[in-house]
Amino acid sequence: MENSGSLFEAFLYSHDDAKWQAVLDTLLPSIHEVDKRATQIWFTFYPLALLNALQQTEDVKALTRKLQLSGNVYLVDQIDASHHFLYGHRFWPEVKEAVANFASRLRHPKALN
Repeated sequence: MENSGSLFEAFLYSHDDAKWQAVLDTLLPSIHEVDKRATQIWFTFYPLALLNALQQTEDVKALTRKLQLSGNVYLVDQIDASHHFLYGHRFWPEVKEAVANFASRLRHPKALN
């Protein structure tokens, strides 16, 4: 997939669901116990396969009907609200700002491998 976005987006698009699960498994030991299970559930609700299907279809409405999805199906449109069930969500504004500042200084290479 051609992408002119951030290094994180290039990283994300270079992974399938299995590789993304491996990333989550690597992060889980660093996640506080109070949010560990919730984080796993959150990642299950927003699988990469769904994003890929939505991006590749010519008819998003038909696909959402077929999959019986309702509401806003794009995580990017709810980035500031999708995590409210996590205890650590209270730190989101500061974390988002720090990550955005860091990511804005990085651009992905033409080939990521």
